Amino acid sequence: MSVMGQESLTAPETNAYQAADPASRLRRELTVAIESGVLKPGEQLPPLRELARQYDTSFAIVRGVVEQLERDQLVQMRRGSGPYINQMVRATTAIRPAAATPGSALESVAAAQAVGLHLRFNDHVYGLVAHDLIELLHHQRINTVNLALPRDLDPENYRGQLNISQWPRLRTFVTQMPDFAVNYIDAQLPREIRRIMLRFGSGSPLPPGWHVVSSDTTACGRIVAEHLVGRGHRRIGLVTHSRTIQTQQPETLRKRTFGHTSMIVSLGAALRDLGLRGAMSVHYMLRYNALHPDRTPDAQFGGKASDDHIARWLNAPNRPTAMVGTDFLLFHVKRVAEGMGLRVPQDLELLGIGNTPYSQICGFASMSYDESEIARQLANLILTDDRTLGRSVRHQLVLPQLVLR
Repeated sequence: MSVMGQESLTAPETNAYQAADPASRLRRELTVAIESGVLKPGEQLPPLRELARQYDTSFAIVRGVVEQLERDQLVQMRRGSGPYINQMVRATTAIRPAAATPGSALESVAAAQAVGLHLRFNDHVYGLVAHDLIELLHHQRINTVNLALPRDLDPENYRGQLNISQWPRLRTFVTQMPDFAVNYIDAQLPREIRRIMLRFGSGSPLPPGWHVVSSDTTACGRIVAEHLVGRGHRRIGLVTHSRTIQTQQPETLRKRTFGHTSMIVSLGAALRDLGLRGAMSVHYMLRYNALHPDRTPDAQFGGKASDDHIARWLNAPNRPTAMVGTDFLLFHVKRVAEGMGLRVPQDLELLGIGNTPYSQICGFASMSYDESEIARQLANLILTDDRTLGRSVRHQLVLPQLVLR
């Protein structure tokens, strides 16, 4: 049941993520209900214990969600009477289409409202963002055209896949495409289509008119630096992918756009701000045989060449006492370190990025970006009407949180 005693605003729980995270589910449902106008400004929410009963969760979780909604300025607490919808909330229903019957004139209008989603549906964090975004849009009766982003960075794959002339009419296009494909796609999209880029990290400048939702890597670097320095570390290693040079990218942009450069810059700057110079070392994972362009089996993660490569870092005289990197990369660092007899975290502390099952199962801390918040930021950009958006280009930053274990 929903907060209004009607049918729930979200689809039945069909995945482990929803079932395991009642706080995110409740926050998402209430946010959608408020921003879509189902819950009107000034309307009182049910008592917190009643919400806990409806959503089969604890009073503490409901109270935490309502407090977060108050910080988001969606809810106001009134002493003695409980939570109310903020009077200043304005429903974002500008592009909500009317019901359309097959073959009617309204059906073509609804098709023109469709949102093209060119995202990584099968990755852990990215897939959760895509799932939540689709759910939010479908509750607004916005159709989506879902096109999985290929993992291969071959530009020809993008040109072959993105035949926009075969797509239905779109109002908005949302993508995670790499920078080298942006100009190609931008030239194909009609000018009236709203363009939105989702980024986790740095990137080269976009063509005019692109809106961006991105992770705040500056804040991420600062939080990581303050945490590790506070724990006494003075030698910190950043583990990242090897820099695969894209020959079609202008030479001036190659170093800037590949190899998690934004995290290198933000962590290095944060350490300098804390008075530490030379405290950070960068360690590139071996992905390709350096002598041959083709990928070789022993260079893959978990292969002998890759493990030997990591072992050389850990055997160095002044090896880092803490390492930072994506959860997946640190999973391999932990495996090799423990095989060498190093204790984690006593001899080597790990701090991941992504808060994926790799860090959850291995038990090391990780930086987390709230997938439902990223989806909500994207949905707000999609649902905001043209008059409100005007000619301005929005860049929305999503703040990370440190999850300790």
